[in-house]
Amino acid sequence: MSLSSSLPVPVGVQVPMVTLVESRRLGISWQQPTLPNGIIVRFDLFVDDVLRYSGPDNSTVIDSLSPFTEYTLHLQACTIIGCLNSSMVIGQTLPDQPMGLAAPNLTALSPSVIEAVWDFPLQPNGAIQRFELRQFVGSDLTQFIVVFDGLRLETSLTGLTANTQYTYQLAVFNAGGVGVSETVTIQTLQGVPDGVLPPTVQAVNPTTLNVTWTTPTIPNGVITQYVLLQNGTTLFTGLDFFFVVVDLLPFSYYSYSIMACTVRNCSFSAPVIAMTPEAPPTGFIPPTVVRITPTIIELSINPVTSTNGIVSYTLRMNDSLDLIYNSSMPDIVSIDNLRPFTEYVFVLEVSNSAGSLIGPPFAVTTLPAGTLTHCMHTCMCMHDTHALHCTLHAHMCMHIHTACTYKIVL
Repeated sequence: MSLSSSLPVPVGVQVPMVTLVESRRLGISWQQPTLPNGIIVRFDLFVDDVLRYSGPDNSTVIDSLSPFTEYTLHLQACTIIGCLNSSMVIGQTLPDQPMGLAAPNLTALSPSVIEAVWDFPLQPNGAIQRFELRQFVGSDLTQFIVVFDGLRLETSLTGLTANTQYTYQLAVFNAGGVGVSETVTIQTLQGVPDGVLPPTVQAVNPTTLNVTWTTPTIPNGVITQYVLLQNGTTLFTGLDFFFVVVDLLPFSYYSYSIMACTVRNCSFSAPVIAMTPEAPPTGFIPPTVVRITPTIIELSINPVTSTNGIVSYTLRMNDSLDLIYNSSMPDIVSIDNLRPFTEYVFVLEVSNSAGSLIGPPFAVTTLPAGTLTHCMHTCMCMHDTHALHCTLHAHMCMHIHTACTYKIVL
């Protein structure tokens, strides 16, 4: 007779240890499990759940990694019986020189101003410490002056000479080194207006704005025309210094900018945002009856078609004596503790700072006591004796319909 027994898998598999840290490599080592429970036939090392090493050794070097990146490591120890995983551990590579830095995007805004905009490198390879914008001296690309040093992604270069070529290069720094872009050359503009100020906008009424502007602080020539733009669309072209904009929407934002032109070119002002005043709300929609019982009336407050401002919905009952609802948002209002088979008159007012929109009074009659509320009937009711007739009609339909809906439509 022969006896055999199966040993369990290893116990106490130790987490791997990072022994070498470089920008693109990690050296990893590990120890034997606390209780091997047999001969360890192999160790499996996983990096971000991807098997990167499998074998009998107690260390390895993982390469082809990305700089300044965290990796999750765990070890698996195996006997012929099975394997057991260690806990997870984080290893991070060191920074490396930034790569993939694009040249700055340069825009000539005037004869003396260039706007430079750039982005982070495609491969930062570490925490970016600063950008450096270099302006080369003359045609010699070995000498330069630093015109910007910081972490912003844009700058304006001022005090330049009109109609002159300038060459720039962008450099980016991290703890691993410095990366540089290709050089880029731009020429300043010739004789275009400078100092074009944003227009001044004044409200005339909820649908009309008066827009005025002035001559550029440095025209750099005879102004041939002004172009007024609203939300990027041309409204006016000419030599006047004002324009009245009509047929606007109340309580709405509009963006205005001015373009001043000479025979050479044009310059834009910064945009200015204006808002038309509020106007009284329009498009009243009566409340909708949602549910009626002998003691409860539920009404749905419907939004107006055009708020024309910040509105408030106010619902009153019984000749405006009882304030039932007051809110900036329409909602479902439940009025309870009512008397059975009683008519209640409601008035809804929608108002803002410019005025109010008051709907006509409308009546809703609670159901008689003992009425089953699940059976309702849809009918048209005005603020007169028809409301009572409508309620009675709904009460009578209990004997005909098993499920129907009661709604008063004014």
